[in-house]
Amino acid sequence: MINRWRCLKIILVAFVGCKVNLNTLIAKTVGPETGHQRWDWSAAQEAELRRWYGRVNLETLAERVSAVLQRETGVAEAARTGVACQVRAFQYAIPAYKGEADEMYLSEAVAQTNGLICFSLLWRFVREGRLQTRKEGKQRYISRSDFARWLVDYREVLLTQEEALEATEGQVISKQEGMILCGLGETHFVRYLKTGVIQAWRVPFGLDQHGFWLVNRKSGLAFCEARASGELRRYLDERKTYVVLRTRLTAEIRDLRRAGRIERRDPLTEPASKYHPGCFTVAQVASHVGLRTEGIYQAIRLERLRAVRILSGGRWRYAIEPALARAFAVDVVEHPGSYKRYLPNQRRQIASAGLLTIADLAERWARSPHRVRYYARVGYRGRRLQGRLWGQHLVFEEGDVIEFETAAGLRGAGAG
Repeated sequence: MINRWRCLKIILVAFVGCKVNLNTLIAKTVGPETGHQRWDWSAAQEAELRRWYGRVNLETLAERVSAVLQRETGVAEAARTGVACQVRAFQYAIPAYKGEADEMYLSEAVAQTNGLICFSLLWRFVREGRLQTRKEGKQRYISRSDFARWLVDYREVLLTQEEALEATEGQVISKQEGMILCGLGETHFVRYLKTGVIQAWRVPFGLDQHGFWLVNRKSGLAFCEARASGELRRYLDERKTYVVLRTRLTAEIRDLRRAGRIERRDPLTEPASKYHPGCFTVAQVASHVGLRTEGIYQAIRLERLRAVRILSGGRWRYAIEPALARAFAVDVVEHPGSYKRYLPNQRRQIASAGLLTIADLAERWARSPHRVRYYARVGYRGRRLQGRLWGQHLVFEEGDVIEFETAAGLRGAGAG
């Protein structure tokens, strides 16, 4: 019996010693990156966390909290990770910094317009210095009172434009209506306006320092007739200003091509993915086949292009194996126009989601698209049509449309 107790004592001593040594080894191996497991949070550290959480990125936040920890402990290796700081903030419901009492995010300001103003429009006024903001870190903050005054001025300009268009009794339309009438994008349409292909006038007033365009409806219809009859080339050649501009742009593009500054496609000879060695990046494949990266991601989501992925820095990093990338490139080359399969049509997506566009409501109410946009931005009979942005399209819920029709008395053709 004595020998048994002695043997058991020896085993217990050996086990406890091994456990202590093992814990010491783990602590040395893990190092300061897991400092949140070995150091208690103090009031000073939490105050630093509350001060900077939301103002700086997690890496910088961890550095500043770690500096406080090192001063308190006197250990140079003591450190907090960004994840530890974020977990602490979640556990104790520490709010992220969102500006001063009378401030809000620039993106939050866009959201408060119910999707009626896109971020690019608001950012243009900020960039031109006509809407003052305060930048801190990567975020911009705007005073609520300044934004409210700007929004009032913006809606007054819209009302003035609407009155100017109504005074012409349909002979003059807005630039957006002209783009829809002619079926052109903004770049081509404005080029035709500036060169006199389509008659228009720029009205120099309003929030936009460049003014806004008033387009001659008859001139737009003449352009459409020339294109439908196959005489567009002759129609354009008769406009000397446009011919001069076209010649200059053609020469500039030719020089850029000769210099190799445009249309330089990746040959897919050197895989450049640092997350998946030996694989091509999404940008490389997009450059090789002449698509946007959004198109490649869409092809991956639709399982038309297989890719490998790894989670790094909170984001999925995709890469394509060489054989699959070349097979995809061959498929795109052999089927001209097949890239359209990989670039989703926003209008088709909007329709499948059961939403209505400005064009749908214009046809439904037998009114111009500009009039429908006026209902959404300014209102009609004390009621404003609620909408939101889907990409670059203003869309509406069927329930909101019915509610607006009932309140404003819009029923059937010719209403409003």
